[in-house]
Amino acid sequence: MLELNLLGRRVWIRSPSDQFLSEIKCCYEYVDVHDATEDWRASLLVDVSASNGRNTVWRVTTDPPNVLLRVWPWEIRSGYDLCTALNQWVVKSVKSLHIFHAAAVVFRRRTVLLPADTCCGKSTLAAALVQKGFDLLSDEIGAVDTETREVACYPRRIFLRRDVLEALGLTSNVSETAHIGPARIVSPEELNGRHAAGNDPLTIVICPRHCAARAGAELRPVERKYAAMTMLRNSYSLRGHRELDWILSLVKELPCFELEFSDAVTASELVLEEMKSDQIANRSLPSAPFLAIRHSTRLGSPSLETRNVSSAQLISKTQGSDLQVRNAISERLRLRPDIIIRKFEEDYILYDPRDRGAALIDVCAAAVLELADGTRTTEEISRKIATTIGTGEINIQHQVMRVLKELASHGFLESLSTAVA
Repeated sequence: MLELNLLGRRVWIRSPSDQFLSEIKCCYEYVDVHDATEDWRASLLVDVSASNGRNTVWRVTTDPPNVLLRVWPWEIRSGYDLCTALNQWVVKSVKSLHIFHAAAVVFRRRTVLLPADTCCGKSTLAAALVQKGFDLLSDEIGAVDTETREVACYPRRIFLRRDVLEALGLTSNVSETAHIGPARIVSPEELNGRHAAGNDPLTIVICPRHCAARAGAELRPVERKYAAMTMLRNSYSLRGHRELDWILSLVKELPCFELEFSDAVTASELVLEEMKSDQIANRSLPSAPFLAIRHSTRLGSPSLETRNVSSAQLISKTQGSDLQVRNAISERLRLRPDIIIRKFEEDYILYDPRDRGAALIDVCAAAVLELADGTRTTEEISRKIATTIGTGEINIQHQVMRVLKELASHGFLESLSTAVA
């Protein structure tokens, strides 16, 4: 029997196959339940469901029942598949911590959170930082206590592609048996480091972005509005206004940086130099004014979709919305009543709790939204704004239509034309 402690969730796994249990052990740095604090536990029995001699499908019976089925409906073909299912279950079930799609490392008891979309290089950067003397908390699940801001350890090992191992000089050090397809499972010890115990406070947020076109690396302060959108986009725990306000307060109070790199070793040296300073200065840039919607996203899964929308563009790829093809001039639109809007410095953030979408808009777009109360058409809104600022109505009309169409295409607005008629 194998025992796991996954963010306070106690998990017992039994299987007649030693190979299956060995594959699970390869995925986790340690198996220990002594520090589990939540009064929640699960027992899993893994047995053969079908086998043709070469490939085996495993049947997982859980107590309580249906622990994994809500989040991982596919067939279990290996211990690695079950680990993926467990990771997704933990993300869905843990309520006491705010969980981000992020790597996390510790240096001198100060924690660095590395939130990023898939394929942005957070695992690569985390591995390079461990080589530089950082302790690993996680390469994928950044779990933060909302009261103390302490970051918990998640014991999964790092998954790295072979080309990343070669870039870090690790090819000869890593076991060939611990792999999933092109990815190798790497322990902190193989990086000459260790797994952190956790419970150190979050000190700095660095948003990594791998960019093969640039040389070396650049670490620079990032405007807080973009740091906020990165955190929102990579939050697993964002459910309503409470979590939204917590993330915004976090971004306002912590130093936030963007790290663009092609060379993970150089990037890790820049982070190390920043962390060696006695006190990390909050050099995050304040938000600067900009036009209309510049950053919007749909949230919700490890494979997160991002849309960077220019104010000069209309969104044409969003499916499921027929507002784009209607006569926008006579459309009467309003912000959906359940949409949460928050002023963030000089800008505004909209959050959709139903579809878990977020958009960042400026004060001009917010003024359009204020007039879009369902009683005015686009033409009437344009006329009102043109009269207020003393400019041509045609010019304003195009901009108003652009703002409303972009927000409507993401589902933030609803049409009242039929009701009014």
